[in-house]
Amino acid sequence: MHLPEASVQVLVESTVELGQPAVKIDEIRAMVRDLTCTVIADKVVFQGILHKQIFFVREDGLVAHQAEDVRFAGFVDVPGAVAGSACRIDAVIEFVDFDLVDPTTLIQRVVVRIFVETLNGQTGIVVPVQPQSVTFFGGGNVQTSATPNGVFTTMGSHAFQVLSGPKEMGFFSTAAYR
Repeated sequence: MHLPEASVQVLVESTVELGQPAVKIDEIRAMVRDLTCTVIADKVVFQGILHKQIFFVREDGLVAHQAEDVRFAGFVDVPGAVAGSACRIDAVIEFVDFDLVDPTTLIQRVVVRIFVETLNGQTGIVVPVQPQSVTFFGGGNVQTSATPNGVFTTMGSHAFQVLSGPKEMGFFSTAAYR
């Protein structure tokens, strides 16, 4: 069975005032955080935060750092998507460009590609994560990994598929036993 899926590019533009005058921008590292999505009929609405680490050379020659978070949102047409279904969402930074207009004003443009897949008949949000080790409040060590088939968490000999939902629905995350 083919699940409805689509992708879209989002241009996130921002102007930031640097805390210290810069001679040049050394590097901008960008990543997407806090992705959420909501499925409506034939469409997925999404939002997230573009987190940027800006490294620049000050007038005295030392390298300085400043962080910036920019909220973004959008939608993508997904023919066949069923309202209220769960969705799997991921993002890839495709392009980062910038102009240092003056020593303290930096204009940035970032192209983010958003990938969504609806899971018709299921509820919640599935967000791919990088493999990591997390500790639950109970003290158990849990391994989380992203695979082509989704995000899975193992605890001992048990494997769970991790699903997350919006706060408005009353839950942050659930795990479906696999």
